[in-house]
Amino acid sequence: MLGLVLVALVSCDSADVSDPSVTEVDTPAAAALAAPGAVKDLRVISATSTTITVGWTAVSDGNGGAAKYTLRASVPPISWSKSYPTEIVIAAKPVGQLVTHTYKNAPPNTKAEFRVVSYRGELNTSTVVFGPLSNIAAGATLASDSTPTDPDPDPTPTPDTVVASVTASPASYSFTAIGATARVTAVAKNQAGTTLTNARFVWSTSNSGVVTVDATGLMTSRGAGSARVIVKSATSAAADTVPVTVTVTTTPPPTDGGNATYPNRPSGTTLIGRNNGTVKESGGHAFGIADFGNWYDHNVASDIAVVNDPTNPTGSGRSLRFTYPSNDDKAGSASARSFSGGPYRELYVMMRIYLEPSGWDTFGNKFFYIGAAGRTSGGPNQYYTDRGGSRIRLINQYAGSAVVLNSSDGPVPNPIQQGTWLNVEYHFVAESSPGAANGRMYIWVNGRLVDSNTSVTWARNSTLGFNGMEWYAEVNDIPRTSYYRLGELYIAGKK
Repeated sequence: MLGLVLVALVSCDSADVSDPSVTEVDTPAAAALAAPGAVKDLRVISATSTTITVGWTAVSDGNGGAAKYTLRASVPPISWSKSYPTEIVIAAKPVGQLVTHTYKNAPPNTKAEFRVVSYRGELNTSTVVFGPLSNIAAGATLASDSTPTDPDPDPTPTPDTVVASVTASPASYSFTAIGATARVTAVAKNQAGTTLTNARFVWSTSNSGVVTVDATGLMTSRGAGSARVIVKSATSAAADTVPVTVTVTTTPPPTDGGNATYPNRPSGTTLIGRNNGTVKESGGHAFGIADFGNWYDHNVASDIAVVNDPTNPTGSGRSLRFTYPSNDDKAGSASARSFSGGPYRELYVMMRIYLEPSGWDTFGNKFFYIGAAGRTSGGPNQYYTDRGGSRIRLINQYAGSAVVLNSSDGPVPNPIQQGTWLNVEYHFVAESSPGAANGRMYIWVNGRLVDSNTSVTWARNSTLGFNGMEWYAEVNDIPRTSYYRLGELYIAGKK
């Protein structure tokens, strides 16, 4: 029944479907001469309860002119292995213009597939040269005319409204930080060079790991490398590309100990304190680091403990284990209110951690707080580092919990894994002067940069640098007892 319906469809602005020269067309074959271009964007443009309109972008005939077309419709699946009574001839249109054809008089809810082939010459003669078969388009008439397929249909195209060219601006763009944004705009023109003010565009990227782009042309840098942002007319094949590069500024190459153990430790740093998992507290100092006070907050006697651990990469044979009891939120905290020799213009913190597989993917946790010395509000512990699922972040708690670093925005969006040792490094750099907004933050996991921010405003007064931190083992209420092990904590500063 459906096949008979499609035979009865009436075409508009095309050859008579009863023309025998049309229905006798066989499978397109390769020709010795250059073949006409391939139609790659055949699509259903609109439908009513009795009609279906298909369209595509006009292509070259391979010999300096515009191609003609034969179009077929069929009940699914369509085939080109035999002739179809519904095959029709479509006249040539200038290359780049939108070609359309409307099938009429079909019953509601009629499904169909469509395919087209370009050609030059005359059908059923030795002059005919076919192009490749197009993609297959599928569609159906509506159940009723109360729900149109396109709420914002394009008007019937004319030479004045067809998009012949698209130009993007800027012509290229370079990012110097991950997570930065910039907007690309596009202008569409017709063949006469007149700007089309109501043109619609489709945006895409050649590498989403380097840069992404939304439906408005807003780009976001995601990782170091090169990519292309492509803007294409929504109604023709006209398009333009914007080459994009993302260059991440990292810390200077270390000269005094940056190595496989601390691969991103900046040069010129001084050790503030180190724990290799063998000491919980000594002389009232958490971690056995003199600048820290004692452990406090919650049942630290049982929730923090030194355990035997032959897997600790430091080779110490022990680790500091933090226990988060079921339906609780703390495993203990300790503060270093003032670093000896501080404040430091740069601070490097490395923690070697192991998340024991115990449901960590269902909740997040904080590791430590950090902040600039001399803040007029929030104190030195303004920013905290946290982990949720497989991503890691740094958040400004006293600015509406604004996220300033997030691995989800970088080239390694999910670097935090359970059941394996992770080497997590942080490098904080103060501003050149108060309010300069050129402070910097970096996070690496296992030697790979996962995110950076090079426009941080740390200080609000004349005090620059870092002069303390707080280890803050806290989570939201959790459904099961969970653990992580700290194999090493390394803190270094640079004046």
